[in-house]
Amino acid sequence: MAKPKKSKKAKKSGSYDARQLNVFIFLAGLSYAVFLVFSKLNRLQDELGDDVPMEIFTTDSPPIKILPFQSPAKPVVKMMQKRVNSFYSKKTVESYTNEEEGVKCFEKENIDALRNIKPEYNLDRTRFLVPILIWGPNNQVRGFMETIFLAIKMNRTLLVPPFFRHSSESDADQIEHAALLAPEMVIDIESVARIVPVASYARASRFCDGKIDAVLLSRDCNTGPQFDRLKEFESYSELRFLKEYESIDFIKRNVVSNDLHVSDFFTAQVRPHDVSNLQQLTALHVPHDQRQLDDLYGTNATCAAWVFPYRSFDFRAVGLSPHPERQTIAFSNKRFNDGIAVPLSDADAMRRIYAKVLRPKSIREGAEKFVKQVIGTRDYLAVHWRFDDSSLGSKIQSICGSMSKDDHDRCQQIKNIQDNPSLIVKIMVDILKEWNLNVFYIASPPTEGTFISRLVKQIEKIGPFRGYSGADLTKNLDACLSSDPQVLSSVEQELCAGSKGFIMSPGSSWSLNTVIERTCRGNKLSGNFQKLFANEEM
Repeated sequence: MAKPKKSKKAKKSGSYDARQLNVFIFLAGLSYAVFLVFSKLNRLQDELGDDVPMEIFTTDSPPIKILPFQSPAKPVVKMMQKRVNSFYSKKTVESYTNEEEGVKCFEKENIDALRNIKPEYNLDRTRFLVPILIWGPNNQVRGFMETIFLAIKMNRTLLVPPFFRHSSESDADQIEHAALLAPEMVIDIESVARIVPVASYARASRFCDGKIDAVLLSRDCNTGPQFDRLKEFESYSELRFLKEYESIDFIKRNVVSNDLHVSDFFTAQVRPHDVSNLQQLTALHVPHDQRQLDDLYGTNATCAAWVFPYRSFDFRAVGLSPHPERQTIAFSNKRFNDGIAVPLSDADAMRRIYAKVLRPKSIREGAEKFVKQVIGTRDYLAVHWRFDDSSLGSKIQSICGSMSKDDHDRCQQIKNIQDNPSLIVKIMVDILKEWNLNVFYIASPPTEGTFISRLVKQIEKIGPFRGYSGADLTKNLDACLSSDPQVLSSVEQELCAGSKGFIMSPGSSWSLNTVIERTCRGNKLSGNFQKLFANEEM
């Protein structure tokens, strides 16, 4: 029996249904693939935060949108770079105002309004210099003072930098070693503007097209914490100067290792031209001779950043010189008979900087209030006690960790001070009598509070002496000054700078800055605990 033939119409209909089914399967698969892509990007977006756009980046090309049925050439999802940027810009800038119990201690300075002030040194208003600061709070203050002086030497307007908190004071959501501290909480910016012209970052950006175009190096400090500070400064200032890296992992493997020199971090031109002699710890000693300085740092760039200045100019030798009318030799080493001659005009400028740059007004007023209402006289002895044996910031550890014989002897002397509180009492009583003072204040880390309180009581039992410490200061300050450890330390430093006599702690940049400040303001009644103690032992 013959099979019936299928009609041409039926055959055509079956073929059409099969093609329709194939197209449907293809579109369903493609839609699912697109769904997976967008789902993945949404998850990445959630992880990185709202500030990251949902984009795909192709190698060496601008961002492109994802379109249906589009197959971009070699797409590379560079979300890690976005993660790097958001990591360094999130929750790092401190509030310019610190309000507690209705008291406002700090206000953001209107930098542009300070342009009307006529500074002592009227510098070029179209070229700029800014430091990126290194190490602890008082190292940063010293580096800032040095930058003011370099701005004078290079005829540039100053950009006021952010400062960084001590690493022990960083919050959990901040980057250790790189938690930003608003400059208004460290210095009186108006007092700076009376020495050299200052400008806002927005104004400088208009002149230099939103970027730092020259980097002046003072040391080869290629470490993780310092790279963090470079990134934080770039985010704070919105002036670009760092190379972009693909990921945090790449930075950890290469950027903060010895494989790359610090000069390799930057897109800007680098000075000096020869960076091979830069060291990590010892700063480049910058010459005072103008021709030599131009050879070292000379550049036509509009916006220049001085990276990690500290001890590049010898403010210690100049500031503590017993004969300011004579020429000072900076960084002198009598053993090698070398050093840098400091012209008298430069020495005068350096002293003026330390004498006239002030702490914030609220800090000065807080200290003044304590002197008037509690201490009751300006004729008091201030002591900086910095012999705590704690694990964080201990000066004893830094001195005793050295292998040199001199530091070993010095270490032993300092430890002897700790072990002989009765001798400390005798030294302080002798100084009070010698300097004809009856009132004293002891500044110290909070960890030493109990020991200092006992010391004050022992001295008060010996004679007609009155003593005060941080515990008394905290009770008499507004909460916004007393609750912040770094601000409280600045108030104590203001008290020590304004006292009639001062005893410093050896090896402390806090003490050294205070002595330089006092000397530059004409107050030379100071002593050193280590030397006083050594004399008593003899």
